[in-house]
Amino acid sequence: MHKNPASNYMPNVTAETCGRPAKGRAQKDKQMSRNTNTLTSRFRRWRRYRETIRELQGLSGRELQDLGISRADIGRLAREAASL
Repeated sequence: MHKNPASNYMPNVTAETCGRPAKGRAQKDKQMSRNTNTLTSRFRRWRRYRETIRELQGLSGRELQDLGISRADIGRLAREAASL
């Protein structure tokens, strides 16, 4: 005799029905969080780069010379400051 599969029926209990996000959802949320953190980090580095460029370009030739910086060095120094 074969058992009727319906007799072994258990309700579909999932993480979502228990009030927790499903595994796939949790993984997607983690990935979204990582992407957001990466984007935020990149934006902050870009902003630091632009602020450094703006500040150094605003200095006179004499002020740059006092600091030992030439105008040609500004881009490199800004990239270093922003860790780009």
